[in-house]
Amino acid sequence: MKSTLIFCVLLIALANLGFADVSDHLIRGDVYRMRGQLAQAEGEYQKALKLDPDSTYARNWLGWIYAKGERYPEAIREFDRSISISRDIAFPFLWKGIILLRLGKLKDAKSAFAEVIDLDPMEHKARYFLGFIATLGRETTTALAHLDKAVSLDPNEPDMLCRLARLYSNLGMPYNALLLYRKAIRRDRRFIQAYNELGWIYYNLGDEQLAVRTWEQSLKVNPNQITAKRNLAKFYNASAWRKYQKGDNEPAIEDWRKALQYQPDDKAAKFYLRKVRATH
Repeated sequence: MKSTLIFCVLLIALANLGFADVSDHLIRGDVYRMRGQLAQAEGEYQKALKLDPDSTYARNWLGWIYAKGERYPEAIREFDRSISISRDIAFPFLWKGIILLRLGKLKDAKSAFAEVIDLDPMEHKARYFLGFIATLGRETTTALAHLDKAVSLDPNEPDMLCRLARLYSNLGMPYNALLLYRKAIRRDRRFIQAYNELGWIYYNLGDEQLAVRTWEQSLKVNPNQITAKRNLAKFYNASAWRKYQKGDNEPAIEDWRKALQYQPDDKAAKFYLRKVRATH
């Protein structure tokens, strides 16, 4: 860090003396960017472009900074200019696709990600996004192919593992989904989405207690998240109703109380608790 600061000071001194060239601004921009000082990095990349308007490196990172700041029109402008200079770089196509996806322009995003794959068949993020778009369009075979390939290229990405697991689940392949959710959790013990969705796999396979323990584990990771609480309240409501139908009022009351522990405003649990107490 000390050497980096000294280097930056020297570069700034040279710039003040009028000796800065494009490379100096690019290096300073990179240093600022890596330190999270995006406003300063933006200024350096802009200075580099004044000296060399055809610098795709400066345009791409400037577009990235705009994208991070949700300045999407400016970001797309820089990526398009970079692409017009050279169509051999995957980076501007990838980030243009991400922005278009965020804007809901799925067809254009798909085209951008396809360009990425043509340039770099090993780019797992583009595969992932193509799989996501195919999932939205219910193109199951295509989605499965892209996501499976994405996972093979980067097997350590929990979100990608979960998306593929969800697709397997939708295809009626719960055991494949189960393995992928477990793998996602091994990769990131704090990835609550995997716990919450894995719980439903266990539930649908008939292991209710393991489902409950999985959702409870999700709450241990993040006690304030809503999804696991909603899942547990839904489970205890359903369990209470089954017991109530059999005439097991006391166990039903206990389960409705548990539902209210997770969702204090649960109308169904409140209604049936009042009803059972009134007739009990």
